[in-house]
Amino acid sequence: SLVMKNLKKQYRTDHQVLTAVHNFSFGMYEKECLGLLGPQDAGKTTVCQMITGEVNISYGQVHMDGLNVMKHAKR
Repeated sequence: SLVMKNLKKQYRTDHQVLTAVHNFSFGMYEKECLGLLGPQDAGKTTVCQMITGEVNISYGQVHMDGLNVMKHAKR
């Protein structure tokens, strides 16, 4: 299973904080398929990178088969 709860991703610049993903939650289970649709710069790629642990999550949790992705991500 894959469960994401209240995900938020923010990027800081010299002058502001940009929110790429805000309060994103979903769950899916074995043999289910997920598609992310949205306009350019909606955060689709960022969500995928949070699932795989490629980017740090500003807030929230991702669990895959019960394991916290951020605790087990290879850096």
